[in-house]
Amino acid sequence: MNSEKKKALVAVIVGVFVLFAFIAFGPSSAVAADEIRIGFMAPMKGPLAKPGEDLLNGFKLFWKQNGLKAGGRPVKILYADSACNPDQAITQARRLIHAEKVNMII
Repeated sequence: MNSEKKKALVAVIVGVFVLFAFIAFGPSSAVAADEIRIGFMAPMKGPLAKPGEDLLNGFKLFWKQNGLKAGGRPVKILYADSACNPDQAITQARRLIHAEKVNMII
């Protein structure tokens, strides 16, 4: 075997070991412990308060039945009232994103 083939083989072997080490000891174990933060926005005031309340109750029931877990990770739900007002909804969405650091908004 010539030296270039040996170098390529060594590089592949080292790459495979690095990949296995990353999978075994990488950030996945630390990420799994973090909670998933979900922001839930619904109108609690205004003309759509009743449907908003029904949405909220259904959402709470779903997570209660699933033990507030998703993919083995704990889930934290943060609620916001859009009040059927676009300006209020934008303000609440910004609060959820910037202050509460949610992973997603529903």
